[in-house]
Amino acid sequence: MKKFAFITAVTVLSAFSAVSCSDKGNSSDGAVQTTEKSAVTEADIELITDAENLSSLPAGGVLPPEQYRAALLRGQDNDIGCEQFLENSLFKGMMTNFTSEQNPLQLKSGTDENAHVSQVFRVAVVDEEKMLGVSNVWNYLISADDRYLGVVKVDCRDGMPQAHQFFASQDIAPRLNDVQEGGRLAVFNDGSELELYGIFEDGRVITLTGTEQYKGSLTYSDIASEDNIITVGGYGDKL
Repeated sequence: MKKFAFITAVTVLSAFSAVSCSDKGNSSDGAVQTTEKSAVTEADIELITDAENLSSLPAGGVLPPEQYRAALLRGQDNDIGCEQFLENSLFKGMMTNFTSEQNPLQLKSGTDENAHVSQVFRVAVVDEEKMLGVSNVWNYLISADDRYLGVVKVDCRDGMPQAHQFFASQDIAPRLNDVQEGGRLAVFNDGSELELYGIFEDGRVITLTGTEQYKGSLTYSDIASEDNIITVGGYGDKL
């Protein structure tokens, strides 16, 4: 039932796509090109939100690690920068989930009218021996002045993302807020469909989503790259 509902939501979303993006290389002024098909309405935003809620639930069982790694690493050659989406109407629609008093996603950390993007990162993908690459999904960490609220994800694995490839959820925010000490954290996935981890420079590993602890032996230096680092406690930073 969940899988059917998710597919239905995405199908409906395709009909409501308000913006189509093109690579900035095709623009005369370097900005993202948008084609207004119709205004983005609150109903459209709710549909996208519903799709994210459903997609966060296991629908067809857990993939074997090697298959999940391959799925995460699909489209690594799609060179799409992160900053161009900040003024995108769909991205702004995602942001209303973090500023609205109604708290439509029922975020554990609540909402804030001054919610902002504090950091952006991608997720490193590892196996038992090494880092394999970085997933081509941008994660925009949303903050208030004193806490993390959630994440907006923009999936670029299939090229320039369409409406159904923008997602909003609380994601790793609750676990980050529970961390007692800050510092640089490298975010990674080891092939588990349900777990996401972070490793500090001193070797401490925390489980960011899911329940299982990391059992591998890779170190911070093995995993850290340019795009998968966040600074825990950097609430006031603004992208």
